[in-house]
Order: sequence, then structure tokens, then C-alpha cells
Amino acid sequence: MFKRIAALFVVLFTYSCASVSSIPDVSKDDLTRVGLNINTALDINVVELDPGIFASPERNETAGIWPELRRTESRLFANELKNSFEETQRFGDVNIVTSRKYLSDIVINGKILESNGEDLILEITAADSTGNKFINKKKYSHRTNEFFFRDLRNKGKDPFHPLYNSIVLDVMKYLQKQDLNRIQKVTELRFATDLNSSYFKDSLVKNRRNIYEPNFIPDDSDPTFIKAKNVKIQDNIFKKEMQQTYGVFLDGLEEGYDEWRKAAFAVSKQQREAETSANAALVAGILIGIAGAAASADSYNSNNYSYDYGQDIAGTVAMAAGAALIYQSTQDRAEANRLSNTIDEVSKSFDAEVAPKVIEFEGITLTVEGSISDQFEEWQRIIKTYYDKSLSEGRDIVIKS
Repeated sequence: MFKRIAALFVVLFTYSCASVSSIPDVSKDDLTRVGLNINTALDINVVELDPGIFASPERNETAGIWPELRRTESRLFANELKNSFEETQRFGDVNIVTSRKYLSDIVINGKILESNGEDLILEITAADSTGNKFINKKKYSHRTNEFFFRDLRNKGKDPFHPLYNSIVLDVMKYLQKQDLNRIQKVTELRFATDLNSSYFKDSLVKNRRNIYEPNFIPDDSDPTFIKAKNVKIQDNIFKKEMQQTYGVFLDGLEEGYDEWRKAAFAVSKQQREAETSANAALVAGILIGIAGAAASADSYNSNNYSYDYGQDIAGTVAMAAGAALIYQSTQDRAEANRLSNTIDEVSKSFDAEVAPKVIEFEGITLTVEGSISDQFEEWQRIIKTYYDKSLSEGRDIVIKS
């Protein structure tokens, strides 16, 4: 009986101590080696991450999610991923955008599943402009440790950099086997088709796998095609300008967020250890209690009507020990809840307002108001107008959100 219970305890204890698995470290040499096979600089859109916020405030509170902090992190993490792509020097323009519907050679979007200062888990999807989804809701996780924060050489560095590098490596591994010029051409044709669907309707077809294939490529001297390509250049300028907005926003948060993350790391680590202790104590208490009850029951042998006083005492002691461990588990859970509330309190200082954006290019001045998302939406309307009406040089345009 005791051996069987002991074996069950080992299994449950191991389960109760399960932790977030860190990804293998991706070195700069790994990225350089794979990057040597990428000879065309594709553009990348990194979409602001889904913050993973529940509609119910109660569920957010239970999950330890402070919505404003998560919304901030959705941009911070997208920016860290953008930086990781740029560090390889194997890509063209890498931009943060507000939606995956905005076209680029590669579009990456995802969701924050866990972020508590110690653990980061992202769910990532990536697709190229042909429509091929080569990363589909893959989970990337990393757990940092106190040694990262103690090392002065890590000042200003992101503790989850290995996670972002792992995403970059997966993208590069895919691209090294693809016809990158074909991807670029499909991007160009899709952009032109979005602007003028009737003129470019035959330029692309979809195969059986619902993947775009070039069908009819307009001549480079075609004035309608030239106009579409010029608008695409303006679109690239806009996205690069918008990165400055992100930069100002993120720079203002950097120091405060770093302090939050250090505090959250310490609290999250204590919380996890308290929860692990609580789970282990609860399992131990239940199993020891079961064992004690079994021992007490076995002290009376119905076959020969004998009574083992020593075994009965042992069983009673075991049940008392089990009750003590269960009580201890409730104490640890109270501490875990207190620490969780501390994270929420520290997170309350984060909120963001986006200032109006003034953009100037080729003699045109644009004042775009509203949220970052509103500004991207408004820009889509502007480029269609710019394409259709050929806005006169130097004309001032004021965009109202």
C-alpha cells in the first residue's frame, strides 16, 4: 500500500513542479550562418501582438493580467522582435504595424500567452505574401533568471532576447529555401491589385493550395504599373515614419518598464515557488492522509480478528501530518495571491496616449490624428486617393480621425 502511494506521490509531485521550458540559445553565429543563404532583402511587417486580454475584468484579475500593461507589452515585444530581425542585416525594411492586413513580403503576428517578468510565452504566426503560412501558432517560451539581472553587462538588454532570436532563425530557415524574388514580385503585384483591381486582375492567380502565383506581369514601362510602384514607395516611407512614433512611445517607457520587469521577476519567481510549494504540500498532505487512513483501517484484520495497535498509531500520526501539510499549502497560496496582487499594483502606472503625427514627403504635408491604429487606417485611404487623383505637389492635407 505505502509503496503504491509513494509512487503516485512522485508522479504528482513531478507534475506539480512542471515549469516553463526555455528555448535553446540561438547564437549570433547561428543567424549569420543561415543568413548567408538569404541574398534578397525582403521587407517584414511585425504586427503589434495580441495582448491576450480577456473581456471579463474578473478573468484578467484571476490571471494576473493588467490590461494597460499588456497593451504596452504588445508593442514593446513587437519592437524587440523588429530589432532582432534588423540585427541580422539580412532584411530590408522591418516595420511595426497595427494589423496583419497591411501588405509586406513577410508578415508576422502573434499573441502574448504569458508575461510576468520571469516567463514569456508568445504564440507566433508568419506568412509570406504568396499566402504561405510557414509558422502557424507556434509557441515560443523562455524563462529568465536572477543571474541575467545581476550581470551589469546586461544593462539595457532584453532578458528574453533568445526567444526573439529563435523566431528570427525559424523565419530565416524558411526563406533560405524559397525563391525570394518571386515573393517580392507577388508583393508588388498584390499591392498594385489592391489599388486598381480591374486593371491588374489577371496579374495573379491562386493555385490549388490557395497560394498566389504570378500570372501576368505588366511591363516596367507601363505607366499604370509605374504609378502603383510609386505609391508603394510612399507607403514604405509612411511605415518608416510611423516607426518614429513607436520609438518615442517606447523610449519613454524603457526605464520604467525595466524597473517593473526587475520587480515583477522577483515577485513572479517567489509566487511560482510558493505555488510549487503549495502544490507539493497539498499533494503530500492528501496522499499522507490517504496512507494514514489506510494504515488505520489495515490495523484491524477481519480475517483473524487481530488488532495492530502500533500500525493504528502510525496511521493516526500520518493523517495528522497530512492535515498539517494541507494547512501549510493554504498558507503558501495566500502568499502567492499576495504577491500576485503586488504585480498588479506595480503595473497600474502604465498607460499611453498617441500624439498626432505630421508626415512630410515630396512637398506633401499630412497631419494624421487618432490612435496609431487610426493613423494606419487613414493612411490606406490616403494612398488610394493619391493613386486615383494624383495629388498635386505641395498640397496640404489635414486628416481628421
